[in-house]
Formats: sequence, structure tokens, C-alpha cells
Amino acid sequence: MKKAFAFVLLSLVVILSGCVSAQEWRDRRAQEHPEWLEGLSAADQARILGGHIAIGDSSGAVWIALGTPSHTALQASANSTNVVWSYTEMETYLAGTHTYIVHDYPPPPPRRHHHHRPPPPPPAIQTVNTYAEREVERLSVTFVDDHVVSLTTAR
Repeated sequence: MKKAFAFVLLSLVVILSGCVSAQEWRDRRAQEHPEWLEGLSAADQARILGGHIAIGDSSGAVWIALGTPSHTALQASANSTNVVWSYTEMETYLAGTHTYIVHDYPPPPPRRHHHHRPPPPPPAIQTVNTYAEREVERLSVTFVDDHVVSLTTAR
């Protein structure tokens, strides 16, 4: 019994140790690259370590605050080539609704000597929802010369 309890307790510790919060991820990223926060004011460092970015932040500061982007792209304009980082998440949505008519059981066979047949049972109506997932962009960050020039958020 003691072995089973110890196993369950050890399993729980292993599972919970695998759960890392967003703040812990930011702290880990900041420890990996402390040079990306050097030269910033204490308020800016606290903002970035809190997961918030602003116009003018470097790509390193954005990476510490938000992590690796879901997608990256190059955006060419007449004056420059911009780098765009997109942060997305999966969203479940209602893809469709279908209604089916189902008979619970077949009608009884006709009686031989009676002229009146009982009516068939009423059909059962079932409505089935179909769900799907789609990728939704939550934030788009545009960089020029390695600094944020534009932030676009989803509504």
C-alpha cells in the first residue's frame, strides 16, 4: 500500500513539475539571453517580463515577452523590408448543424382481421452539431531594423 501511495505521489510531482506558467517561460527566456534586457529601464524590463510589448521594443525583448512566434513573414514595401511575427492560437467553432429524423422502432405489422391499424410511432428528431478548429491570429508584430513599428491585435 505504501508503494502505491509513493508511486501516485511521485507521479503527481512529475506531472505538476511539467506544468510551467507563462511567467516561468518568460523568466527562462530572460535567463537565456539577459543581454536583450540590458540597457532597458527597470520599468521596461518589468513590462517585458510581465508579457507586455510596446512600439520600439527590440525583437529580443518581444521574444522574451511573448516567446517564439507561430509564423514569420517578410513584408516588402517601397522603402524597406519588414519582418512580421504572428502569434496564433487554435479556436473551436461550430461548423454546421444537421437534423436527422430517426424512427425509434419499426411500425407493428398489420393485424389480419382489423381494419384499423395503429399509427406508427412518431419519429425522433435529432440535431447534431459539427465542430472544427481553425487557426486565429491574435497578434501581429512588425519590425523595421529589429524594432517594433506596428502591433495589430485581433478583436
